[in-house]
Amino acid sequence: MKLPENISNQIKNDPLSQIVKDNYENNCEFQQLIEKMIIQKFDFNKLEKFKNIIIEYFQTYSLCQQKNELKCKQNIEGYRLYLKFQQNRLFLFLKKCIHKKNSQSILNNYLHCDFPKKWIKSDLKKQVADLDQKDRGILINYFMSILNPTNELKKKWLFLNGSIGAGKTFLSVFFANTFISKTDKKVIFINANNLFTFFRKYTFDKTELIREFYLNLHNVNLLIIDDLGNENRLIAFRDEFLFSLINKRYFRGLLTFFISNLSYSNLKSFYTFSNDKIETTKTKSFFNLFDKNCHFITLNNIFKNKMIK
Repeated sequence: MKLPENISNQIKNDPLSQIVKDNYENNCEFQQLIEKMIIQKFDFNKLEKFKNIIIEYFQTYSLCQQKNELKCKQNIEGYRLYLKFQQNRLFLFLKKCIHKKNSQSILNNYLHCDFPKKWIKSDLKKQVADLDQKDRGILINYFMSILNPTNELKKKWLFLNGSIGAGKTFLSVFFANTFISKTDKKVIFINANNLFTFFRKYTFDKTELIREFYLNLHNVNLLIIDDLGNENRLIAFRDEFLFSLINKRYFRGLLTFFISNLSYSNLKSFYTFSNDKIETTKTKSFFNLFDKNCHFITLNNIFKNKMIK
């Protein structure tokens, strides 16, 4: 839609006139603003008084419009500059962009999260770009398959291991953010040590809040257990809590990620308490669930020569 000629003729300043014309045609928000000014019978001969405001607005204008894109484009993250017409004057003011709202809604969908809240703001694409090509291909294909509601995955779990500082937790948080943003489903991201602490509490204290969290662990859409194999070794934790938890999630077809500094074989050793027949059978049953349902990926350091902020 072109700027009405009578309005264009009233704007004497040629550079300003061109800015108004171009943005009226290409910017619906600005178009609505001009129409409001016309309805309120603004004298466009006076528009030059607001030249600097208009130029500043379009120099910084950037529209964040897709809820499932976590990366904010604004100069002040989470806030965008708006142009407002009121009492025959133009004003600039800041208003929350969609990402400010989206970050809060993502945070609300975490029933529990053991990571810095500032990681909520980062997106998956930016992080996987730092991976080796082979790892990137495996992870992207797996993550995108999960995010596609039409896919029926035979294996819905991920075992992600690598050395300390490889970026396992960092990357998994970004996937969880993207998962929430695209599906609006719930996530629990819990460190294995905190899971062990919760097990001890649940054993002796079955208050309503404790019982609610216990049920959430079993039913949440995506459960991510970080640092598996770094908690205290206890047979009761493995048999009465962890095995029961992952067994129920397996039969319910729920997504579960396991992150560990240990290799899969070392994790098996960690959860094996003796070599007798009964213990061997228990350990085998425990890891059969992993074998049936896990994708196994070893992550190399994705942050070589970089500082994580």
